[in-house]
Amino acid sequence: MENKFGNYIRNPLRESFNVRSIFTIHYFRYGKNFRVRKESHNFWEMVYIDSGRAIVSADEREFPLLRGQAYFHKPGEEHTIRTEDEFANSAIVSFECDSRAMSLFENRTLVFDEFEKQLLNKIISEGKLSFKDKLDDIYLVKMTPRENAPFAGAQLIKNCVELLLISMARKLLNEDRSEIISESLSVPSGVKLVENILRILNENIYNNIDLDTISEKLSFSKTYIK
Repeated sequence: MENKFGNYIRNPLRESFNVRSIFTIHYFRYGKNFRVRKESHNFWEMVYIDSGRAIVSADEREFPLLRGQAYFHKPGEEHTIRTEDEFANSAIVSFECDSRAMSLFENRTLVFDEFEKQLLNKIISEGKLSFKDKLDDIYLVKMTPRENAPFAGAQLIKNCVELLLISMARKLLNEDRSEIISESLSVPSGVKLVENILRILNENIYNNIDLDTISEKLSFSKTYIK
């Protein structure tokens, strides 16, 4: 049988992480002494603390999660999150991934670097554009796609979650991550972000404007804007 590719040899692309579906994308602000009811489910849930401090429980363990840290609840793990005498902001992404490499994240507290924070910000901002739901609805269980969602928004979310997993896995394996190109994600540069912040401040020069409002308008976390 004639090779339809001529002299070229095809190299199938192996997927170390295949995120098959997204369940929820959340961004919460917790008050002091706040507690979420316990739950467990058969998919992964990533919890990232954007500011403040929270107490996370995973089955029988309980431990603090600080700003810039994340924890991955594995399928079937009973978990909850609470605050004590301070506020906290968290981003939570729950997703389906059966890849064997996910075992790297079990029972670990992880620290995000700047590249991984940008990926998470892109997931959140794309989630706002792709789904109708409020991302601060803490008990949301079903996200509703927008009819006018940007082209390939769902695929972009999938790709960003997979890039986030690859980046963290390479750190855990002490491998070089220089070939993961962040510029391809279309994340606004620092200069552009500053320009947008200044524009909002100028537009509201005679009005009250706070960091929460700026964060909401630009679809970036408060910590990243700071």
